[in-house]
Amino acid sequence: MVEEAQHIEPRSLDEEPKISLLDILIILARGKWIWLGSAVVFGMLAVGLGYVLPEQYKAETVILPPQQAISSASLLAGQVGNLLGMGASSGLGMKDPNDVLLAILRSHTVADVVINRFDLKRVYKKADIFAAEHELTKHSTIETTLQGTISIKVEDRDPKRAAGLANAYVDALYKQNERFAFTEAAQRRVFFQSQIENEKNRLEDAEVGLKETELKTGVIEIQSQTALALRRVADLRAQITSNQVQLQTLLSSETSNNPDVVRLQEQIRSLQDNLAKIEAPGSNGTESVNLPTSAVPEATLDYVRKLREVKYHEELFSLLTRQLEAARIDESKEAPAVQVIDVAMPPPSPSSPRRLLITAAGLGLGLILGWIYTISAAMTRKSLEDPESVAKLWSLRQALFG
Repeated sequence: MVEEAQHIEPRSLDEEPKISLLDILIILARGKWIWLGSAVVFGMLAVGLGYVLPEQYKAETVILPPQQAISSASLLAGQVGNLLGMGASSGLGMKDPNDVLLAILRSHTVADVVINRFDLKRVYKKADIFAAEHELTKHSTIETTLQGTISIKVEDRDPKRAAGLANAYVDALYKQNERFAFTEAAQRRVFFQSQIENEKNRLEDAEVGLKETELKTGVIEIQSQTALALRRVADLRAQITSNQVQLQTLLSSETSNNPDVVRLQEQIRSLQDNLAKIEAPGSNGTESVNLPTSAVPEATLDYVRKLREVKYHEELFSLLTRQLEAARIDESKEAPAVQVIDVAMPPPSPSSPRRLLITAAGLGLGLILGWIYTISAAMTRKSLEDPESVAKLWSLRQALFG
């Protein structure tokens, strides 16, 4: 009799054993001491970790940014623009004071001041100031709150040093804010002083030339209409030159897209157009004001030109003087005051590590790992009791290890 080959028929998917939620609960109940022990072990490890980690204290300073001030030079330029019918507000281009203060507080200069004040290279055990700055940045949070204030939070192992670091940011901000405001105004003052000195010499030369012409020609008075036209030309030329000087000052620190720069350029173009219209030849065929040979007698032509130069330099000297006074006013002003709402105080309790949270996380991790181990062990034992599963495991072992 021929023996039939014995073999195990594979079960279909419908015949595969199913594990219900009740089966899992039974498995977990039988292995309760395993996963409970795992939770206890991991919980104890978490408690130990919470006490091993160094305590960190967080101190916070809250400041109120100042309102953005408008300089006297901008007000003076705005008055000139209003007179010319171009009183467009430049306030649309003003930056948010919060953004400016945040940039200063996060700058390398402020960080270096704080590091040197508290010797943070030694505290953080860093070899250079760049590494200490990186460490300070990790422990500092500088941001704008929803209420529009600026919050400065610093963490440190020493509560007193944490409060000192937070307040040191504000002290460094005071110094930087004052230095920036003083430097900008002082630069404008020095610039206009040099321009006024040069213009004063030119005015004196023009007055001397006019005096010599009076003695030479004997003319001491001209027609009122011609004098009015000359005064208007001198006034326009002086305003053009004054605006060009102011534009040069702005371009030394601003870009061509700055609203004040754009406004000044528009004013200069408008003034130049008005000057060109006045100096253009009239419809009656007379010469321009620049060369009034038909409007002014030949004998007084040289006198008119000299007088025009004197009027021009007088008006320009007056405009530059007003600009200098505006720069002096800005220089005398104090930097915008940053008001401190909350001064950082040494915190009474550490902000980290959060031992309760670490302990809860350890217990949760221990429970999950215990459940996984208990269920996996039970399923492995059940698989070893099934001949087909044993055969598959043997085949897998043969395939892996030859």
